Parts: sequence; C-alpha cells; structure tokens
Amino acid sequence: MFDYDIYEATHKSKWCSDAVEKLTASIDKAFYSGKKEVMKKLLKAFNTDNEDIMQGDFMFYIADIFTMGVQYGTRTEMCELLTSKEFYKDPWKNLYEYGVSRGLDSKQYDAKYLRNTTYYITGNLRQWTYQYCTEFGWFQEPNTVHPLRSKSLSQEFWLDYCKRIFSPDLAPP
Repeated sequence: MFDYDIYEATHKSKWCSDAVEKLTASIDKAFYSGKKEVMKKLLKAFNTDNEDIMQGDFMFYIADIFTMGVQYGTRTEMCELLTSKEFYKDPWKNLYEYGVSRGLDSKQYDAKYLRNTTYYITGNLRQWTYQYCTEFGWFQEPNTVHPLRSKSLSQEFWLDYCKRIFSPDLAPP
C-alpha cells in the first residue's frame, strides 16, 4: 500500500513515476547481472563500502530515497531532478547525492551495520526497524499494480531482514 502512495504522488509530475521505476530497475539489474565490475560501479556511485550488501538491504535504501522526497514535501523538487536531462548524465551518482541531501546513507539500511548495538545519536534506524519487525509488521513491499519498489522487497525479505538484524529466533510481528 505504501508503494502505491508513492506512485500516486509521483505520477502527478509528468514522467516522475516512470523515472523512479526505471532507476529502480537499473539498480536491480546491476544486482541480477552478477558482474563484479557492474556492482563495483554501482557501489562506488552510492559510496557503499560493503561489497557484500544484500540486494534487498540496498534496494530498501534506494526506495527510501524516493520515499523521503514524497514524505517530507519535496516531491516536486525530486521529480524535477529525476526528469531532468542533467540527472541522466550520471543517474546513480546523482541519485546518491539527492539521498545524501535527505540525510540517507546505505549503511543505515545494511543489516550488517544494523546488527551493531552501539548507540549513535544520528543513527536511529535500528530502533525504528525493531518496532516494525516486532510490533507493527509494516513491511514496505512493492505494489502489485504500479510497483516502484524492487521486487526483492518481498515479505520473505523483510522477515529475513529482521532476523539478520536482531536474532534468527525473532518471531514475526
């Protein structure tokens, strides 16, 4: 349902939802390619140092870049950027920079880093993740009609993600 809300917001700007869908697909394609040089280019563009980051973890980060643009009132700005010719000269790098401008970093989504229980004043995603993994069950899966999120973000991914972060014995919400 949440993915559909993002679609509803972005398709109001001409070509924006198409841009989100194409960017998501291009990043998914890099993961599916199995080619180290393609993955190296992708991870470098997004300043990601974990070469073993799981596709779902990374695609959650990508989906949140678009979510932040809609959720916090900058949909028009985001859509203008995503549909500009300048953006497509280096789309991955430009998407990364837009994410940084929204306070996002792939480490915040990587289960490897979220397992760390060290308290960081600027790192609150572990707490929020615990809430939706144990209480809410609010897993942001792709919409079946107009999916803008990666298909890798299935319910199975979310259940595994929660277990990789907190405990293999973690019960579903």
